[in-house]
Amino acid sequence: MALGGGASPMGSPAESGAPRAQSVEPTPPRVLRRTPPQYPKAARARGATGRVVLQLLVDERGRVAEVRVVEAEPAGVFDEAAIAAARSWVFEPGREGEARVQAWVRQTIRFELE
Repeated sequence: MALGGGASPMGSPAESGAPRAQSVEPTPPRVLRRTPPQYPKAARARGATGRVVLQLLVDERGRVAEVRVVEAEPAGVFDEAAIAAARSWVFEPGREGEARVQAWVRQTIRFELE
């Protein structure tokens, strides 16, 4: 006998006394160690300041697996320094329940002269 409409022979979990599955909110990666970027010499000499917004893929070990530039002001001046620094950062990996998972995280690096 086929049952239609997704019904089960035992009824719904509430009817059968079975526990309901709870959705687990993922926990995003958290920075543990952040190496500051090297200020580009040409930008320092000109007195240039700016910022780079990066999208980082953090793997299950807490390492940066991929880096994407989302925004850069001014464009092309600080990108390479920001990417190089971010590749060395270490994170507490993202989690879904107890499982470590890879996850994307957005980070902003500001370049300001002191």
